[in-house]
Amino acid sequence: MPIKIDNLYFSYNSEMIIDDLNLKVNDNEILAIVGNTGSGKSTLVQLIAGLLKADKGKIIVDNDDITAKKFNKKILRKKLGIVFQFPEMQLFEQSVEKDIFFGLKQYNLSYSEKCTRAKEVLDLLGLDFEEIRDKSPLALSGGEKRKVAIAGVMVCKPKYLIFDEPIAGLDYSSRESFMKVLLKLREQGTSIIIISHNLDYLAEYADRIIVMNNGKIVLDDLPNIVFGKQQMLDELNIGTCSSKNIINLLKANDIQMPDNIIKYNDLLNSLITCFGE
Repeated sequence: MPIKIDNLYFSYNSEMIIDDLNLKVNDNEILAIVGNTGSGKSTLVQLIAGLLKADKGKIIVDNDDITAKKFNKKILRKKLGIVFQFPEMQLFEQSVEKDIFFGLKQYNLSYSEKCTRAKEVLDLLGLDFEEIRDKSPLALSGGEKRKVAIAGVMVCKPKYLIFDEPIAGLDYSSRESFMKVLLKLREQGTSIIIISHNLDYLAEYADRIIVMNNGKIVLDDLPNIVFGKQQMLDELNIGTCSSKNIINLLKANDIQMPDNIIKYNDLLNSLITCFGE
């Protein structure tokens, strides 16, 4: 059962942040959220994660209304994980092993089972558990710190994962490897919500994109449809992905190209077809 949000409202200091919002997060999809600062993106995911309380409306997660007064938040913690921007800032234990194991305290697992989970997750992220388990998280590189912090959430095997600007500050290689991890998680049955300003990566990896403005969803569609709404995205100061910008530039110079191209390889193939190898 997916996440379903009905008529959600949230205000802060009398200012409406989330305004009558309706949304469905499908099973096994990577859902991207874009919008300018103040659009309500981060507030929305914190509401879904149960970190904020809605003024009105419902958030249903696997048939449970997490906004209900008697709802046990421990149930949500076992099925949904959230990773904030720069999660490496949240590392606090003396060793990588202790940091990754911290979230597993709520589970009745043996030490061996914890090690197995940690190894599986770190392998997926491209790190060797045996090599770094006894190291201080502070002694790791910036990219390694972020992966360990993310592993601390993933090790709990949540059905739903929320990432707020996970690739901000990462180099090209780290961004590529992280986004490919999301694809593997989706294949394993995880539903993913990702907030990001990096439109090129969303064009490549997102299954669906919602655009937020003033606490409302103003656009909800497939990436090629969303990035085709050039005028709306420009008016919202969001813009579009690089591939779409190149297509628009070519068309402005009377070079006809397919309208629905947003991915790099599709653009490259179309350029080869148009101009020859």
